[in-house]
Amino acid sequence: MFSTYKTVIMTRIISLLLLTISLIILLFPTITFIIKNNTRLRLYNGLKEQLAKGRNEDSDAVEVTVDSFKLDGMLIIDKLNLEMPIICGYDIKNTYDIYPNSINVEVKPGDIGNYSINSINSHEKCNTDFSKINKLKKGDIVKVKTIHRIFTYEVYDILQVTKMDTWILENHDVKEMILITSVAPKNDDDKLVVMSRFLSDEVVN
Repeated sequence: MFSTYKTVIMTRIISLLLLTISLIILLFPTITFIIKNNTRLRLYNGLKEQLAKGRNEDSDAVEVTVDSFKLDGMLIIDKLNLEMPIICGYDIKNTYDIYPNSINVEVKPGDIGNYSINSINSHEKCNTDFSKINKLKKGDIVKVKTIHRIFTYEVYDILQVTKMDTWILENHDVKEMILITSVAPKNDDDKLVVMSRFLSDEVVN
């Protein structure tokens, strides 16, 4: 009788564990989505607040730090109604699917060279990645607002390449910015590249 009772208890424990594991697997995508959205909101609001305060005359810092994340500034594409923080450094803390990441940390907005920004193409409705940049055309304007200045670039070419075409990341003796994403969600082999040239900059008041 004791053996039967023990078997029943063990069966119930195993059933409960299996139910718990099933619920965790079922809810994991939703929990992950909520955590990422909370991170996005904190970064966006934190950067907006620091940009609104303006530059610190006693600091030469180029990046802005929010919740231990270093941010280059705010990417602004009025045509697409996009306004997104740019995380400094590619794939740091696995953040490429939270907000765009700059690839070459040695080149900053407005610098001579290729300021390259990478993000996913998720086709989500929220404006947190590069799902919409395929709508950009030659002549469209892309801006980056930093703690010091607002840099304006003009799109001059749009390419489709493969992930092996690393030449797109090469630096030249001009001020450029490129936006990189996958051509389609979950396809990391083919890349859409929006290339733009520096037009002007203005001091943030």
